[in-house]
Amino acid sequence: MRLSVNPAAWTLACAWRGLDLPYLIYGPAIVTGPTAGGAAQGLTDRLLAEAEDVARRVEELRNEWSTRRPASEDAARRELLAYARRVLRSSP
Repeated sequence: MRLSVNPAAWTLACAWRGLDLPYLIYGPAIVTGPTAGGAAQGLTDRLLAEAEDVARRVEELRNEWSTRRPASEDAARRELLAYARRVLRSSP
């Protein structure tokens, strides 16, 4: 079984970490936040809203690409990250 690339998870991970991950994320993803001890915990309301906004924008952008293809894979990644970073900058 081959899993599909998860552009929303990849974009969010890159934007939150402030870097471009050199690998893609495949399949469903669970987003959690770490505690001081390294355990997983639920996201704060702010982080949850950011994740939802980024996922929504990624979906909108992928729909746009059905009629306007990105010039390349690299161009598509840059466009995804630009939108995600814009979402994060506008977050309270």
